Amino acid sequence: MNTKKILTIILSTILILSLVGCGKGKSNVSENETKSVENLDEKSQTEENASKESQVNMKEIKTDKRTKVQGVSVIYPSNWVKKIIDGEDIYLLDNKGTNVNLVVESMNGYSEEVYNKASDRDVKVNLGVDNIKVQESVFNNKKARVTYYIQKHKNTNTATYQVTFLNNNMSYIFTIAGPEKISEENMKSFDSMLSTIEFENWWSSVIKTISGKPFK
Repeated sequence: MNTKKILTIILSTILILSLVGCGKGKSNVSENETKSVENLDEKSQTEENASKESQVNMKEIKTDKRTKVQGVSVIYPSNWVKKIIDGEDIYLLDNKGTNVNLVVESMNGYSEEVYNKASDRDVKVNLGVDNIKVQESVFNNKKARVTYYIQKHKNTNTATYQVTFLNNNMSYIFTIAGPEKISEENMKSFDSMLSTIEFENWWSSVIKTISGKPFK
């Protein structure tokens, strides 16, 4: 199972973002050199911020598009910023580190009950999480299992929600994670995205692959 992989991605994202803005160590340079470096840094930072702001604004004005991944498709909000970390697509929701990702894995023939127990066990063993809250929910007429827990790493507490859909012996795990507490606005945005989920019919995908035309 890829549960450990999911958690590693979440934790890595938070840790990377937590380093943004950290101060640099002092060096043995003259006062003039220091001022020169500071001016260059300030100019570079200003240009970088302007570039980032431009990129974000461009994303915000784009029309939301349906994204397809291994038999499932969703519409991600256009103001989420897409990044690639360790080869995985990560969507950043704010400058605090709140992020969303999707992992698709095979259930390997396990029943729903056995698969869910194995998933919870992985979370507890890999992260040392004692308390996992579980509830059933429905998004776009599709049943989902929602789990919530707190990841603890050094002085950082990461709130984590995982929404798992099972379809055709495949597991689709959408995760939202953020430092301390995820805002109500971000949770609403996450729920709205989940409400656009659609599964591709397995037989239809086979016919489409063979004939190049959708099966109707």
